[in-house]
Amino acid sequence: MDNYLKAALSVEQLKVSYVQNKKRLPVLDGISFVLEKGKILALLGESGSGKSTCGKSLIGVLPPSAKIDSGTVRFGNGDYVDISDNDINWKTIRGMRIGMIYQDAQLALNPVKTIRVHFEETLRNKPFPSKEAMEKVCYDMLRLLNFDDPERVLNAYPFELSGGMCQRVYIAMILSLEPEVLIADEPTSALDEDSVGRVSALFRRLTAGGTAVLSVSHNRAFLEACDRVVKL
Repeated sequence: MDNYLKAALSVEQLKVSYVQNKKRLPVLDGISFVLEKGKILALLGESGSGKSTCGKSLIGVLPPSAKIDSGTVRFGNGDYVDISDNDINWKTIRGMRIGMIYQDAQLALNPVKTIRVHFEETLRNKPFPSKEAMEKVCYDMLRLLNFDDPERVLNAYPFELSGGMCQRVYIAMILSLEPEVLIADEPTSALDEDSVGRVSALFRRLTAGGTAVLSVSHNRAFLEACDRVVKL
């Protein structure tokens, strides 16, 4: 009972299947778990076990070939939401309630928009007293992710940055929203050892403020920073 009182995210009986060659193949078969506030929970399993599918299910970004057969989600002590409902309004969930860091940030960034525009679009629904206040958040987050020249990065296009730099930019963008729950799908896969350490430390700083993190990672150092592991 105490776990549920401390819960940032409660998942019950999540079942997901994919259609392949006109056949429905189950990937997740009724998994349940509780992610506590201020904690990092890691999903662990072999390739194809459904780790990334679980994360994408919770934020409503599964591909058309996938179907959530059942599953309810609750944020904090709120009401349970049936995420198998096709009419669910994901706009009320994504963003400041739950955010997701993808494995390949370059695919999530628009090549014809500057990083500054990406930040502005990401933060457009978050209240700021001024544009300068919003820009300060962008600068501060980029510095936390080991960028020495935030102004140059903000004026750059994604194709002008390396894969690792794009990954750090994307992490900075999502973290700037300060979501209650953060889903991190292999967030350190494109990073060097120093950046992995910085991201791990940053996640710990977030959890100290109450943010809960659901992580999919094979990085040993990152896994060691987790509070709990759920095997799929």
